[in-house]
Amino acid sequence: MKRGAMTILGIIAFVLMALVAVNLLNQEGTIKEEIPEYKIDGKTDISVPHATRLSYSIVVKPGISEKEVKLVAEDVVNKAKKYMKFNGLVIFMHDREEDIDKSYTIAKVGYLPYGEWSKDTEIRAGDYSKHKFVYDIKKKVTDPNIERPTEREFEIYDRCSSLLYEYHMTLPDVSTLSKGETVELAREIVKREEGIAKQVAEEYDITVEEVLKIYRDVVLWQLY
Repeated sequence: MKRGAMTILGIIAFVLMALVAVNLLNQEGTIKEEIPEYKIDGKTDISVPHATRLSYSIVVKPGISEKEVKLVAEDVVNKAKKYMKFNGLVIFMHDREEDIDKSYTIAKVGYLPYGEWSKDTEIRAGDYSKHKFVYDIKKKVTDPNIERPTEREFEIYDRCSSLLYEYHMTLPDVSTLSKGETVELAREIVKREEGIAKQVAEEYDITVEEVLKIYRDVVLWQLY
């Protein structure tokens, strides 16, 4: 009796597992994959006459893979379709919220008719039958040899960037200056930027050379 009961329980368990597997299948017959966590940090209407265009800025987790980039992009597009009808859409991906004002540090993804912005005025908003994903993924996503800066290095970079931004906001409009005034301003800028590097070096108890190297390395990492 016990053996018979165990056999029945085994059959029930198998059937339940099969049902779960079937529920995980989408309409195309492939198992749904888990979408990585991400945050929509900004959504902008960049429409032009005769075409509704949307731009999304999102923050993804560090170390995201190429496959995960595509899963996130598809999910953003699906959410956008529920938000409003559009002709074209672009997604800018970053893995740090502090870099959101940059163009993109992880990937730029277009969802466009025939894969081209120039075609979005030829279709009706909400008609996605001709749309294609166009991916521009940074090399660091696919190349494990490109090492991500440490959190401390990012912190030092962010401190430098903040001080530089504050200073540059105080500068006059160069177009209003004479040639001599422009030359003098350039000298002043170099001197002030050297002062900022020295200030940050003292705050973090490192050398000016280390500050400059960290700043340069983070900038290069953003570009890779």
